Amino acid sequence: MGCCDCIFGTIKGGINLISKTLLMGFNGFFMVQGLTITIVMIVAMVLVNALTVEGGETLGFITTIQNIATGVLVFGITILLTSFLGCFGACCKNQCMLITYAVILVALIIGQITMVSMAVSWREDVEDDLKEDWEGELEKYDPSADFPRKEIDGLQKDWSCCGVNTFEDWKINSYLSTNHSVPDSCCKNVTVGCGYDFFNHVNSTMYDINKEGCYDAVRGNIMPWFEFVWIFIIIIILVQAVLVVAASCLAWKTKKGG
Repeated sequence: MGCCDCIFGTIKGGINLISKTLLMGFNGFFMVQGLTITIVMIVAMVLVNALTVEGGETLGFITTIQNIATGVLVFGITILLTSFLGCFGACCKNQCMLITYAVILVALIIGQITMVSMAVSWREDVEDDLKEDWEGELEKYDPSADFPRKEIDGLQKDWSCCGVNTFEDWKINSYLSTNHSVPDSCCKNVTVGCGYDFFNHVNSTMYDINKEGCYDAVRGNIMPWFEFVWIFIIIIILVQAVLVVAASCLAWKTKKGG
């Protein structure tokens, strides 16, 4: 029996060591991951906020993107704080903290799986809604009013683009369609009246406008940051499942007084 007890004691000690090592190592890694996601989303939010005009109203589709970025930012901060809890609980062998950590991890895993599933299944719908909102802003564009003229003009100048999908989108605007024009902000060299009567001279070399739609221009700069985060989240889900088991084993061993 003494030999068996020795063997079982060695196995339990090994499990304890492995669990503690996993928790300390991976949570240290996740603290870095959480910090990375937080920083990446702050950068993304700065890029999105750059689409707004200081002191002006915010376009509807920009608000949607800001809300998504804020949600992912909160997730990154949650990962950072939860990882700290796991590291501290493993280091101090605090059973209460380990159990709390494991419960939070299970909730996070469920939430993350739900979030990734929604992002995959709703991605096209969200993008279509964003385009529809954006086109709605184009329809409301009034050269004599500040909103949303200033916001759209600023966006088209900053991103060297015109319209939503293409410059042709401006044909839906009732103010500009009467004289077959696009906003002057569509021009590569912006001058007063440079977009006037453009659609009657689309192929003329006299008109030099940006023909790429703003949606692709903005999406190409902002979406890679979100895709970077989705990859991180998938990796995190897989490792968190292992950490739940490790935290449970260590909490059980701590309760036994090991």
